[in-house]
Amino acid sequence: MRKEIPLIICFLTGFMMILTFFSGNETIKAMATDLLNWSMIIGGAAFFLAVGSLFQVNLQKISRKSDGWGFSVILLFSFFITLILGLGYGVDATYEKEINLSNGDLLANFEKGVKAYETNVAKGITILSSILEVSDNGEIERIIGKIAENGIPADKTLTVKHFNPFFFIYKYIYVSMAGTMFSLLAFYVASAAYRAFKAKSFDSGLLLCAAFLVMIGRVSVGEAIWPGFSTIAEWIMNVPQTAGQRAIQIGAALGLVSSSARILFGLEQSYLGQD
Repeated sequence: MRKEIPLIICFLTGFMMILTFFSGNETIKAMATDLLNWSMIIGGAAFFLAVGSLFQVNLQKISRKSDGWGFSVILLFSFFITLILGLGYGVDATYEKEINLSNGDLLANFEKGVKAYETNVAKGITILSSILEVSDNGEIERIIGKIAENGIPADKTLTVKHFNPFFFIYKYIYVSMAGTMFSLLAFYVASAAYRAFKAKSFDSGLLLCAAFLVMIGRVSVGEAIWPGFSTIAEWIMNVPQTAGQRAIQIGAALGLVSSSARILFGLEQSYLGQD
């Protein structure tokens, strides 16, 4: 039964999702929606399993001092840092912090800083930055503008926006590293294109000619040499390239349907841990 029950569940859920597209029955649609919601819940649970696997694999590499174990240390350290900052400050570009000016001396210093800002911007920012606990001049200017428009709130509480350290890691570290990886991929693509465009056969020669016509038709130099290059490039992209792309998509779709049918009828049982 350990094998039959998962196969029955797979068949019934798959059949239910297929039936949803061909049936207008609201009950069936509601059941299909519930199944989709369950799949998202299961996906969330699988995320925790993935994190557990990440820890297990990298801790084993560290304990055994395997090749590249230092990178595992960096990975786990980065994971904990981003997790703590994300839970503590959120994931937005800024996080809000309330500053209470109920203290008389603090309020007097704040009003002094606002007045100083009107005559000497640098001096006003110096005074207000220590009170508001923020070094962003733009945020200080926003608060001053709000005070000038509405005055100091009755509860003497100001909401100050601070730059989120989690967002800093994402924008200035993660995004930069991702951009570096894509830049390196460009060199691999160029290398692969060089090898593919060697005219060793009729097919590779045809590919080389098509690539040459498309590239020269997409740059201003080709247009200056002969306006017809751009027309030829457009025809290659819209007719042969589109036809080949759609053929590949249709083939992939047929393969997906075939694989889905094998899973639905129990012919493919790799998801059960079997070949």
